[in-house]
Amino acid sequence: MSLTIANDEKNPAGSGATSLVRAIEDVSMHDHLCLIYANKEEQFAAVVPFMRIGLERGEKCVYIADDNTVDEVLASMRAGGIDVDAALKKGSLAVITKREAYLRNGYFDPDEMIRFLTDSTNAAKKEGYSALRATGEMTWMLGGEKGTDRLIEYEAKLNRFFPANDALAICQYNRQRFSPAILLDVIHTHPIVVVGNTVCRNFYYVPVDEFLMAGKGTSEEVDRLLKNLLDRQTIETEYKKAIHYSEELIRFSNAMIVCLDLEGRVTAFNEVAEKVTGYRKDEVLGRNWFEIIAPRNRYPKVWEVFEEFKKKRESIIGDFENPILTKSGEERIIEWRNSDLHDDGAVIGTISYGIDVTERKSAEKKLSESERELREAQRVGRIGNWSWDIATDTITWSKEYYHLFGLDPTQHPPNYEEHLKIYTPESAALLDAAVKKNTETGEPYEIDLEIARPTDSVRWITARSETIRNEEGKVIGLRGTAQDITERKVAGEALKKNEERLRFEVDRMPIGHILWDKNFLVVTWNPAAEKIFGFTSEEAIGKHPYDLIVPKSAQPQVNDVWGRLLAGDESARSVNENTTKDGRTIICDWVNTPLKQPDGAVIGVLSMVQDVTEQKEAEQKSQEHLEEIENINKLMVGRELKMIELKNEIEKLKAKLASE
Repeated sequence: MSLTIANDEKNPAGSGATSLVRAIEDVSMHDHLCLIYANKEEQFAAVVPFMRIGLERGEKCVYIADDNTVDEVLASMRAGGIDVDAALKKGSLAVITKREAYLRNGYFDPDEMIRFLTDSTNAAKKEGYSALRATGEMTWMLGGEKGTDRLIEYEAKLNRFFPANDALAICQYNRQRFSPAILLDVIHTHPIVVVGNTVCRNFYYVPVDEFLMAGKGTSEEVDRLLKNLLDRQTIETEYKKAIHYSEELIRFSNAMIVCLDLEGRVTAFNEVAEKVTGYRKDEVLGRNWFEIIAPRNRYPKVWEVFEEFKKKRESIIGDFENPILTKSGEERIIEWRNSDLHDDGAVIGTISYGIDVTERKSAEKKLSESERELREAQRVGRIGNWSWDIATDTITWSKEYYHLFGLDPTQHPPNYEEHLKIYTPESAALLDAAVKKNTETGEPYEIDLEIARPTDSVRWITARSETIRNEEGKVIGLRGTAQDITERKVAGEALKKNEERLRFEVDRMPIGHILWDKNFLVVTWNPAAEKIFGFTSEEAIGKHPYDLIVPKSAQPQVNDVWGRLLAGDESARSVNENTTKDGRTIICDWVNTPLKQPDGAVIGVLSMVQDVTEQKEAEQKSQEHLEEIENINKLMVGRELKMIELKNEIEKLKAKLASE
């Protein structure tokens, strides 16, 4: 766990980092932390919230001062929002010195100190506190008193104490005063480390039994280090796979996808965004998005939103529609849907999905200009407006409202109950509940509804209402508007389905889908591949095809194809023999695509494979049948030719006999 730091008005005593405070809030009972700080600002930015949170949670809080005086500690707590006087009076807070804790007997004994913590925890529980929360400034060990050389032994043994007791603690180490050798041992003996303004799960933590082993450099330590290396490599590999998968999702989306950091700089930009804006990805990455597509003098409102975003350091969440200026100078209208990007709960930027609605907007404008009645509808609700007199159950619709439902404008509108039948059952129930609530409480509604038009396919509208009251304030009717949002709804559903399809397409493909790394080892192996070759995904991943499915006879051909793929050839298709797990020889049709980095370097190959054995056998039988027919034809033709020759000979003989 690591966190980026930002300002927090609640914590004026220290750096006041919201992310740091959130991370400290996540610290729980039984945790053993160390704080390695460079100055008092970093020190109190962590320990003051640590104490404040403990007091808020009903824990007994103890601060052991040494690097600072008791008065300095109390002053920092007050500045950090802690009601020190009330806590001291109640007994929930105690600020003591090293002589009252570590050196109570005039010397330091790790086991005696742990007994002190055990007794303090039990006493706190008896007093009604949920836990003991402690923090100590560890500079006391630099005083040279007897037993201070056993500090690291004490820190290691604490890792047995905390899991067994309702307690937690932060051990504070001033980086300017402790030697690197001591700090290294401190890091090895704490599962969680606070470095300045960042909380980290400690990768270098050594379990207590291993740390206290008599011998260093043992085989167990080697095993642990090797395991750590393997775990780290596995994490890095999975991270790279996740990044690649995300990049592919962005690449194949049918909407613009633009990711920004908190300064408005572009961090991701897909092909659709390139097509709409005219800018290449390498032209916008790292640059301020608003400076590129929204010149300040042309789109001041866009910049107002952006400046507010920068001021609050929060993302722009929700649906927006605004113009952009393309590279060619053309203005396009984009409908955006924005979401947060987070890292350990902290907002680090935004991801925006954009649909170019320029043509749609142009059509709406032309329609507004050509139809006078629509101007009023546009003023009220953009598409169609309606009103309902509750007492008489009389509904009035604008002309466009009829069109919205595919009904004849010359006919009277249906009454309320008949009107509900226009919607799907689910939407009818939703609208009925909203209308009843509106009439009973006066609360207007804005809901999306699905309608089934008699002359068209199912469509979607956004229905909005306003309350009509008489002079006494009684609700006597409703009025409102309806907007056709089918395109946006369909586009949103299509985008959602595309994302879902991309996520699950690999496993659902009816043909084999195999991803190879550049060393020709299997990375992914889908169910269809399992069915074709008989090897499970677990059996195949990490294996070379020559050890699985390629017989020696086909290896020269496969070598040639693989070489062309690594060279970037995107047409390296092949049909060759393969072997299955049960020893059968089959014929497969392979369609291969090299996967490239932005610089063109090939990092792997994606293969689609089909078993065409039966097809090839059928083709072979068909060819043999054709050859057999051809041979029969040849025999028949030869026979006919011989009959003709014999007939000619007989005629010649008859002519000779007749002449004699």
